[in-house]
Amino acid sequence: MLHSNEVSIVLDVLKITRANMCRDFLEHNPVIYTPSYKYELSPKLLEIARDRYFLVWLSSHWQVFITYIEENCSIERHDKLKVEFSGTLIRLLSRWSILQENSNSQLNLGLTLIKDMENGLNAFIQTTENTDALKNKLVMALEKNRILFDRQIKKLEGEL
Repeated sequence: MLHSNEVSIVLDVLKITRANMCRDFLEHNPVIYTPSYKYELSPKLLEIARDRYFLVWLSSHWQVFITYIEENCSIERHDKLKVEFSGTLIRLLSRWSILQENSNSQLNLGLTLIKDMENGLNAFIQTTENTDALKNKLVMALEKNRILFDRQIKKLEGEL
């Protein structure tokens, strides 16, 4: 059972993370808005970019909590607060089927899973961007070769 002071700390951290997300939207954070233009023709990549932002936001809860207790709470209370907040974070993560809500021991697993999911999404997006860059190079090389070929044909026609 959380005491009112612990509830206040949990609510403060949740308020900070929610405010961070709102600020990202209100300040037009490029991480949120750029994919809308960059991947407008690729709905799946757009969805992945949005998922990536959301996963980063979810994973930020733990770091915001750690920073908050280091700045506002005595060291003696840190362990108890970590246990209490980990339960809240597990419930939050379970809402998005990242974890099951039955064990505090799953917190590290959940944070690791979020980081792995984020890394996987980043790698997928990077691979797709690299593929697009290679495709552009290929298109450019084909166009260059077509122009050079046309020049050679005209030159040969002029010699005949």
